[in-house]
Amino acid sequence: MTHKMATLILAGQRPEPENADQRTLDKINPLRHVAPVHKAFLDMQGTPMITRVLQNIEATNSICNNTISIAIPHHLKNAFEPHTNSHHLISSQTSPATTILAMLDSLPAGTPLLVTSCDHPLLTPQMVEYFLNTIDQDIYQGAAACVTQDVFRADYPEAKRTFINLSDISFSGANLFWFKAGAANPLLQFWRSLEENRKNPLKMASQIGFEIGALYLAGRLSLAKTKTTLTKKTGVAIDLVPLPFAQAAIDVDKPQDIDLVRSLLTNHL
Repeated sequence: MTHKMATLILAGQRPEPENADQRTLDKINPLRHVAPVHKAFLDMQGTPMITRVLQNIEATNSICNNTISIAIPHHLKNAFEPHTNSHHLISSQTSPATTILAMLDSLPAGTPLLVTSCDHPLLTPQMVEYFLNTIDQDIYQGAAACVTQDVFRADYPEAKRTFINLSDISFSGANLFWFKAGAANPLLQFWRSLEENRKNPLKMASQIGFEIGALYLAGRLSLAKTKTTLTKKTGVAIDLVPLPFAQAAIDVDKPQDIDLVRSLLTNHL
C-alpha cells in the first residue's frame, strides 16, 4: 500500500531554566533579543520566516495537497495560527528527536515523512524535490540532506558555517530529513537517547562507539563506516544526500544569519 507523504516543520523552543542569568539565556537562544516571541516570526524582506518556509513547501509538487504539520510550543498556538494557512498545529516535545518520533508514531507504518525547520527561509521546492528524488526509498528508511564544504565555499567563501569533517567528505547539515514511519523509529529513539546524554560526553561516546570516536579524532572516519555503524546500532538503513544548492546549508540560528539571509533575498540569491 502506498501512503501519501506527510510533512513536519519543526518550530519548537528550548526551555529557559528558571533563574538563569543573561549569558545562559543568550546561549540557549541567541536570537532572543531580536525575536522575543519566536524566531519563526522574524521578518525576511516583508514576509515572516515561517510563511516563507510554508510557501515553498506548499509549492513542492511531491508535497502539495498532502498533510503538513507544524510543531510549535503549545503556549504560542494563538501567535502561530495567523501564519500557518490552516495547516495542522501540534505541540512540540522536549527536543527535535522526540517531536519527530511522536509524529512517526502517529502515522501508519510505511508513511514517508519529510522534516524541515521553521528557520530555513532559503528553502526552495527545487531543493526538496532533488532531495526526495535522490533517496532510494526501497533501500533506505531514513535520510538527511547536506551541503558539502566545496559546494558551500564556492558560493560563500567568507560565510561562517560549521562542517562535519569525515575522511572522505566535509559537509554541513541542510535541515531536511526523510523517514519511513515504523521502520525509522529506532533511529529516532537512538537520536533521542543521544540528546538525553548530551551533557555527558563519555556516555554519548559509549553509545556511539569508542572506535567511531577514535577514528573521527584521527581523521579516518569515512561516511560508509558511519552509515554502517548507525545501521548496526539501530537496524535502520540511512543515507546522506549532498545537495547542489549552497543556500540549503543556511539557516537562521544567530543574528549574523539574519543579515546574510536578508541580503540574499534582497539580491534574489
